[in-house]
Amino acid sequence: PGDVSVVATALTERQVEIRVFKLGNDVVALDSLRGGGSWEQIALLTNVDDVDSRPPLAAGQPEQRQYRVQAYAGNQRVGAISPIVSVVTVP
Repeated sequence: PGDVSVVATALTERQVEIRVFKLGNDVVALDSLRGGGSWEQIALLTNVDDVDSRPPLAAGQPEQRQYRVQAYAGNQRVGAISPIVSVVTVP
């Protein structure tokens, strides 16, 4: 297993396409940060593609979302946290 990474692309209707590069890991933890809050784990991913379709914090407004991933094995996070990627949603 190696280090993991993530790419995020804004789609329409507040959705963000997530693509993870698991590099030999079976599962990765996906974290998100938005609205000046704290990092929150929003998914454990076994697939390489996912869509973040959470509603915006302020209805009808674009928002910046940041993402990072970390390998997950044996019910815990392992290895390095990926570099952070940012995207602005389309309301």
